[in-house]
Amino acid sequence: MSSVPLFQSSGAAEILRSVQKDALVKQKLEESLSSLLLKALGTRTWLKYRSLIGPVSTFLYYSSTTLFCLQTLGEEYTGIIQVDSTLRHVPSFYRRLAMTLFDSFGYYSIIKYVTKIENGPTLLAVLQGLHTALFYYEHSFYDFPKRLTNIKYILIRSWLKDKSNIWIFRVVGLLALLTNLLTSTKSILNSRNHSSESESISSISNSNVNSEKCTLCLEEFKNISVTPCGHLFCWQCVHICVQNKRVCPVCRDDVQPNRIVMLRNYDGGNS
Repeated sequence: MSSVPLFQSSGAAEILRSVQKDALVKQKLEESLSSLLLKALGTRTWLKYRSLIGPVSTFLYYSSTTLFCLQTLGEEYTGIIQVDSTLRHVPSFYRRLAMTLFDSFGYYSIIKYVTKIENGPTLLAVLQGLHTALFYYEHSFYDFPKRLTNIKYILIRSWLKDKSNIWIFRVVGLLALLTNLLTSTKSILNSRNHSSESESISSISNSNVNSEKCTLCLEEFKNISVTPCGHLFCWQCVHICVQNKRVCPVCRDDVQPNRIVMLRNYDGGNS
């Protein structure tokens, strides 16, 4: 009898509601941290490190909850608790630490390096789709870090578990699997068909684009835009800068946000 779990494992509905609640909290934390760093460090430094704000805010959130063996707001909202594979014990500190680090910085590192591999984003999307489909069918691991660390959930109030929608989630899982396979197959075929075209186009455009970078983020232009005084920036970069102070970051002329124009057909030095 000692091997029999004391609690009932949670279902897909409880886990989904918990993830949605936590996502809202992490989004608000990220927005607050981003606003604080923008005012404290300035626009250029903020633009340089803005991609790390999300992972850092996620780490701070889980450090104050999961690492201290406390429920997140989403877990408390739905009445679920993290446990190990026996459904009888709380995960060890090192297992919770590994899950927190991977959930915070794992995706950031993977996406950063996968984009450099041919068909890397497509393969990553396929893997994520398979993982999501498996969750809907098994009702166990929604987050990939929890699957790697084998951290599961149990219900505190097991009598509130809704068992009527189990088959619905399994049907959704099968449909998600089928859709993922069809989409990934189409993406791989398209990438092969257009590989030769993209190489010829990139060889021509790199001579124009690579030589020009945004003076704010110091990276290649993304949605290149022009101010009334004629200076070029990324659309997001210049709008963030103008919201802070309505002057051109280069010549300090007055700039109104509605006077910034995105260049749809800009072709570098040949324009």
